[in-house]
Amino acid sequence: MCSRLGSSVSSAPISGLTKENLFNVGSFVSLQLRNSCSPLKGEVLAHDPATRFLILKIPSIKGHSQSDIHMINLSLVMDFHILTDPTNSSNGSAKDYLPPLPNLNVQKLENRLKDSVEKKKRLIMGYKDGVSIEGQTLFRAICKT
Repeated sequence: MCSRLGSSVSSAPISGLTKENLFNVGSFVSLQLRNSCSPLKGEVLAHDPATRFLILKIPSIKGHSQSDIHMINLSLVMDFHILTDPTNSSNGSAKDYLPPLPNLNVQKLENRLKDSVEKKKRLIMGYKDGVSIEGQTLFRAICKT
């Protein structure tokens, strides 16, 4: 017989999931699946309430610096415990735990946009009135090289 999870963590029934008590990204949870004796413990990477799926990052058995990613159907979960929740911490929000976004090179993005627009304008020039289909095909072939 499988042992139950410890009583030192807060728990809620899996059928009681509502929009108010969903899994928060960054939370550490312990899940008991129907077909497994040992619970899965890891960090919540994503939660989709519409499809009732949870993506969990669990430390890998093979490597200390590696992690396994599990996609879990919440319909197969018997019981779960939220071990830590970043939104209930003293700092206040889960965004404190998310890594910062890298800086964007705006000049590089503007150059790419400008080049793309110029390329489209050159392609449109091949479709002017009075140009035969063979001429249009030849123009497109030359533009590609």
